Amino acid sequence: MTDHPQPSAHARELVRGAYDVHIHVAPDVMRRRIDDVTLAERFAAVGMAGFVLKSHYVPTAERAEVVRRAHPGVDALGAITLNASVGGLNPIAVEIAGRGGARFVWLPTVDSANQRSCLAENRRARHRRCGHGCRPTWPRRAWPPTRSTCWTRKARCSSAPARCCA
Repeated sequence: MTDHPQPSAHARELVRGAYDVHIHVAPDVMRRRIDDVTLAERFAAVGMAGFVLKSHYVPTAERAEVVRRAHPGVDALGAITLNASVGGLNPIAVEIAGRGGARFVWLPTVDSANQRSCLAENRRARHRRCGHGCRPTWPRRAWPPTRSTCWTRKARCSSAPARCCA
């Protein structure tokens, strides 16, 4: 992955003492740009107060505690996301995460009804064709598509599948 451009001194001053409340870090089931301990080092270097570790699949309070011990000047906070991996909307999972130090509770993300219906709509849309025999060719996660590439004419077609999650 490419490096981000360096923020200006004014931008750094604006975020001094701030929290980022939505951070995904490695290790995770998906590739992530940075791990939590390295992120804490960067937060300390720019004077940010802390961050909330978010995972779609596991509670993060224990990881946050490890980060706080490794970098006492950065306030890493744990969370739980109520996806199927923790039993969905599960009050017992919230109770246990809270006892373990979690401070944020996220409603379902990857296992929400809306996400599942969007994924199903994307699968159906990939198999739709326009009158010219077009098949949509947008990336799986890019939504909404604006055009399809016509396989028969090798040209752009103006038909677009119905929008999902509008």
